Amino acid sequence: MLRLKGSMPGSILRCALGTVIAAALASSAAAQPDDFIGRLRQGQQLRAHNRLADARTVYRDLLRDVREHPSNSRLEGLVLDNLALDEQDRGDYAAAETAYNHGLAAVQGLPADDYVLIGLKTHLSELSIAENRPEDAEPILRQSLAALRSSTTRDPMALAVTSEDLAVVCIMRRKFRGA
Repeated sequence: MLRLKGSMPGSILRCALGTVIAAALASSAAAQPDDFIGRLRQGQQLRAHNRLADARTVYRDLLRDVREHPSNSRLEGLVLDNLALDEQDRGDYAAAETAYNHGLAAVQGLPADDYVLIGLKTHLSELSIAENRPEDAEPILRQSLAALRSSTTRDPMALAVTSEDLAVVCIMRRKFRGA
C-alpha cells in the first residue's frame, strides 16, 4: 500500500484496509458502544470523499472519547491508524508519524500477528518509504513479515502487502537479492 507524496487515495489496497478495519470493528463491537463504531465509520466515509478536515475532527473527537471510557486498545489503535491515514492524505507526514507511533504504543500488548498492530506497522513503514527513509521501514517490515509467517491465522492480503513493501525497501536500498 505504498503511498507517494501527491498520490491519490482510493487504491485497491486501501479498500482492502477498509475491509480489515470493518472486521476489527466487528470483533471489538461487543466491548464498545455502537456510537464509537459508527463514528469511526463516519470518519472513514468523510476521508473516502476527500473531506479530510471533517474526518480529522471526527477522529480527534472519537479518540478523546475512547480514552475517556474503558475500551480495548484495539479500538484506540484503529482510531489512531485512521487519524494517521487522514494526516498522511493531507500531506502532514510529521503528524501522521506521530499518530502511528501513538497507535503502536496503544496496542503494544497485542500479539505480534494482531491485524491492528500489523496494520499500524505497515502504514508507518509505508510512510517511511514515502519519505525516502527505507532504512527505517526495513526492520519494521521484517518483524511484521516474521509475525505473519509464523501466525496460526493466515492473512494472505497482509502477507502480500508486507512482502511487496519489503521488496520496495530492498530495491531502494540496492539490496536486489532481497527484493
